Formats: sequence, structure tokens, C-alpha cells
Amino acid sequence: MLTMQNRIFSWRTLINISVLLICSNCLSPISVETEYFGGQLVVSGQISTIADRSLVQLGRTAKGYERLPEPLSGATVAVSDDLGNVLEFYEDTNKPGNYLLDQPAIPGRTYQLMVRTPTGENYLSQPEKVPTAFAVDEITTQFETEVSTDVEGVINRATYLKIYVTTEVPESEEPVYIKWDTEEVWVLVPTDFPDIFGNIPPSCYITQNADPQRISMLNSNEVRTRQIENKMVVKRLLDQSFHTRHYFTTYNTMLTPGAYEYWRKVNIVANQVGSVFDSPPAEVKGNVFRTTNDDEIVQGYFQAVNQTFKRIYFVADDLPYKLPEYCEFSYQRSYESYPPYCLECIRTPNSSYVAPIWF
Repeated sequence: MLTMQNRIFSWRTLINISVLLICSNCLSPISVETEYFGGQLVVSGQISTIADRSLVQLGRTAKGYERLPEPLSGATVAVSDDLGNVLEFYEDTNKPGNYLLDQPAIPGRTYQLMVRTPTGENYLSQPEKVPTAFAVDEITTQFETEVSTDVEGVINRATYLKIYVTTEVPESEEPVYIKWDTEEVWVLVPTDFPDIFGNIPPSCYITQNADPQRISMLNSNEVRTRQIENKMVVKRLLDQSFHTRHYFTTYNTMLTPGAYEYWRKVNIVANQVGSVFDSPPAEVKGNVFRTTNDDEIVQGYFQAVNQTFKRIYFVADDLPYKLPEYCEFSYQRSYESYPPYCLECIRTPNSSYVAPIWF
């Protein structure tokens, strides 16, 4: 049985990994229990060489089990570089707690995050130098049906989209650290019920991490070849979201050593298996601190990254079989028989009526 000390340690560690599917446009948890640690500041973000990937998300951990951090609106957020320049983020009016920057990071420059909360507390991150190395991926995909048997002996079949990357690790005098993240965007078309005015309900655009439990990384010190072939970075269940055009954008992210070490620990905690007699993992510590209180625990990490991306999409004809139309109107169906997302798509998590500019 776990001791009380280990239980407390486990709760604290789970909080540490609850906030970071970095820059997935939402504070998405891998696993979270926050009953005894509500109110802690969450700082999750990055400055990127891709301008629209520079994002800082602020929140405070909520009390209770399996609850996301509560967004922190009204803060002042900026970064300073090693030349004395200060770049100010602005808050997204559609997403409280999300702070954006329209200017890209410059490879080789060092950046430090500065946050001032609405109540006047000041926070800084440890400085991070944007890596100068970068790599460009080649993308391949495959649909694969997997068969499994549950505890009752029932055989289940599910089809997945799998995305693989092939990458040449860039030459560098320093070790190279790479992390892959894939964002998906798809259209949710609500049910068009007949009415005398012929109104058509607006569609929603859903943006989220394509495989939130997976953390795909590489340390060049741990491989013997510069050619990384067919590394799986996404395993995505084939479901109703593939009815319409469905985009996947895979980001190749060059990390600093500190950011890599942080994500390595997050990956260990998020995917730890073993018995209750195993030693608990080391606490995952971020790089943000309060200027007047070093002892305050601040969740998350602010990273300076060099990124490239590849974008692909699928339409219904690309799929291995035809999907059922859950939202298609039929006079034989009652209103209550439609899933909630067919009735009011904007209530779907991470949804917006506004399409990405490239969609």
C-alpha cells in the first residue's frame, strides 16, 4: 500500500504534468488530481521561430479531481531578449488566459518570460536560447485496424490513422534535442433541421492535440544514426471527425537542454507503469519562479524553440471505409437521438466559429 507521503508526492507530480501539451491551443491534461493543490499558478508556453506558434497560457490549478486549470485573464505578459528588446504579448479575446505574440523568435537569441498577474505578483522564467539547428520532416501515413479483447472476452476492432516522420538529424557541435507535436483541425457540421426560414446552422472548427498522451522526442546523443526513419508521432482513432476535411499539422521542435529534460520527466510520469512498491519519480520542476518568493511552486515551463512544420489533410474519400453519418437529418429520428455536438457544435471543447486562416 502506498504511504501517505507517496500519495502526496503522486498528487503533486500529477499536477506537474497536467498542464503541458504545449501550445495545443488549450490547457489540456494528461492526468490531473488537484484536490489539495488548488490556486497554484500555471505558466505554459513558448516563443517560436514560427510567429503564430508563440503562445503563453496562464491559469491556476483548481480544487477537485480531474479539473483543468482555471484561465488567468488580465495579466501582463512579455519577453525580453539578450539585446534588451521587450516584446509584449496580447490576450486572445476569444480565449481568456491565452496570450499571443505576432513576432517570431530569432535563432541564437536568448529570451526570458516576464509575467505580472492582475493582483501584482511578478514572475520570471529562466533565460532560454533559441537553438540554431533545425530539421524538416517527411510525413507518411497509414490506416491500420487493431484487434483487442477486453476483460470479458469481447473482441473489439478499431481503425487508427498513424502518422510517421522521417527526419535527418542536423549536424551540430552541441547535442540536438527534438520534440514532435501534431495539431489537428477539423470541421463539425451540426444537424440542419428543416425550418420555414431555411436557416443553416454555422459549422465549428475544432482545434486540438491529435494524440495528447504521446510525447515523441529524440536526443541525438542516444542514437547512432542521423537518419530517423518512420518514427510514429500520432495514433488517432478513426471517428466521426473525419466526415469533413481533417487537417494534421506536425511540428518539428528543436528544444534547449533544459526543455528536453523537463519533457523527458513529464513523459516518464505520464507513462509510468509498475507496482505500488516502485519508488515515485522525481518531481517535475519547471523554469518559472516568483521574483519575491523562490519557494512558491509554479507549474509549467516556458521554452524558446526553433520549429518547422508539415501539414496534410484527409477527406472522406481517403478513408478505408464509409463512416456513419451521426449528424445527418432524418425524419425518422427524434431530436433527442442526435448527439449533443450535432445540436450545438460550439459547446464542443476547443471549438470556434472562426476557421484558421490557412483552412
